Order: sequence, then structure tokens, then C-alpha cells
Amino acid sequence: MENLPRAERLHGQGAVGALFESGFRAAAGVVAVRALANGLDRNRVAAIAGRATGNAVKRNRQRRRLRAAYRAAKKTFPAGWDLAILARRGLLETSWAELTRDLGQAVEKAIAVSSGGRPRPPRRT
Repeated sequence: MENLPRAERLHGQGAVGALFESGFRAAAGVVAVRALANGLDRNRVAAIAGRATGNAVKRNRQRRRLRAAYRAAKKTFPAGWDLAILARRGLLETSWAELTRDLGQAVEKAIAVSSGGRPRPPRRT
């Protein structure tokens, strides 16, 4: 399994804080995303799991799953965005297919909203 290159990681309180302050939010299923254009030729990503999602062991596992899902789908996302991918309750119980689908939908919505477009209405099941 490959790690994210350092250039693709979003880290530091200033960068993540700016993303939460100015970024656009979208959610789908067990994933929420904040997106903000960064003017670079690549995306930078932070995987975040808050205390409400479980103890330290569960939060670390959630972050690992989020990073793995992003790595699996990163070629499908447009470049030039800072993304904070947030875990929501139920992420560990969700199948891999649902997680990658939710991540793709959330990133697509967040980028659409931040680009001035409207996200597609949610599908009724």
C-alpha cells in the first residue's frame, strides 16, 4: 500500500484552519468534505476523525480508511483543491464500496458548490 506523498498532504493548523474557515462543505453518507481551491496542480488532503466518532483506536482506523479510499479514487477528482475529509458515525461499519461511493459524491458536491455551481439533489432510494 502506498502512502500519500508529502506534497499531497494538508497539514498544519494554519492550512487546515483556513480550509474550515473559508472552505465549502458537503456530505454524503458517512463522509463529509470541506473543499477550497489551492491554485496548485495537485490536491492536498487531510483525513479527520473527531472524538464523537469513537476512541483513539477507532479514530485512527477511520483516518486510515479515509486515506485509503482517497488514494483509490484520487485520479477521478479534479486537481487544484485542498480537501478535508471528515469521518462521520458509522464509517467503520460501512462497506468499502459504500465508503468510496460516499467519498466521491461528497467531493463532487463540495467542489461543485465552491465552484459556484449547484450540487445535484440527493437521490431518493
